[in-house]
Amino acid sequence: MQLFRNGTKGKMHKLMLGLALLLSACSSPGNGGAVNSSPPQSTQQTTEASAAANAQQAKQQQWPRTYVDATGKEVVIAKQPQRVAVTHFGMMEYFFALETPPIASTLAERMLGSFETLKPYAKTATVKDIGEVTTPNLELMTELEPDLIVAFSGTHNDVYEDLSHISTVAMINNTEERTWAETLREYAKLIGKEQLAEDYITKLEALMAEAREKLATKKDKTVTFLRASGDGSTFYVLDDNDVSYAFDEKSGLGLKPPGQYKLEGDVVSLEGITVLDPDYIFLVDYLDNMDTTLAELNKSKVWQSLKAVKANHVYPLDVSISTKGPLAVEYTTKELLRVLAE
Repeated sequence: MQLFRNGTKGKMHKLMLGLALLLSACSSPGNGGAVNSSPPQSTQQTTEASAAANAQQAKQQQWPRTYVDATGKEVVIAKQPQRVAVTHFGMMEYFFALETPPIASTLAERMLGSFETLKPYAKTATVKDIGEVTTPNLELMTELEPDLIVAFSGTHNDVYEDLSHISTVAMINNTEERTWAETLREYAKLIGKEQLAEDYITKLEALMAEAREKLATKKDKTVTFLRASGDGSTFYVLDDNDVSYAFDEKSGLGLKPPGQYKLEGDVVSLEGITVLDPDYIFLVDYLDNMDTTLAELNKSKVWQSLKAVKANHVYPLDVSISTKGPLAVEYTTKELLRVLAE
């Protein structure tokens, strides 16, 4: 009674009311008093937006980047290139593989219309033809406003200054011995597509491993690649040059070359081919010319004497395999699988 008289009654009343309100707040109607652990929708959206913003920020932080090119120059690339011009048609397939079609290339019209590796891209990409390899059309390149020009050291040294007045120029070493995968990684550095390059390499290496396993049954058979020189009676042997990956036992296709016959870029006559006399011949030329090439060869008794010709083991391959690029390697692998893994 004394406590009430001293005013504690009012305090106790307020305390009981506070406890009641607290218990009420902890219980949500319709869920049996359970606490809702799911974050509000607005929080989820904020989290997703934050993650997207962080990803975009990380991407932006890659630029500007500095690339040391083949001449030793530190090339500063201000932002991720979207409009790339290449001064050699052999570069096109690398940028197609990296899902960045070039806006311009030398000999673009001819190569997109004739290379089997590039024909699919001719239907979807617009690549302006900027003329010949050693003398690209500088005026047209200026009009196209590329944000990056890729050139070959040695081949394009004479036009480097002119190119540098148009846009940022990166010179690539065309003589250094690199595998197709190493070269793809080099181009990927220029445009920030390193992960895409690794994905492509993983996929193609898996295809080559599959082919190597299936072609193991042909390990005792010799294979050679002959590229017609154009005069109808001489050839380049590609065994130790453009298609070295076909004979690599560890990472290539593991095929067997016919002996240790090395030509070092020289042409060889039909009589010279009889020294090789392989079990399988892949005849490399523009496919549009193949019927004419074979018709002429079949007139020769020397050609008819070859083991592969007698066994009907001569197969056409498009000349685009000579680029040694990723699309060329993929095309060759699939074609060899198609005709040899029967």
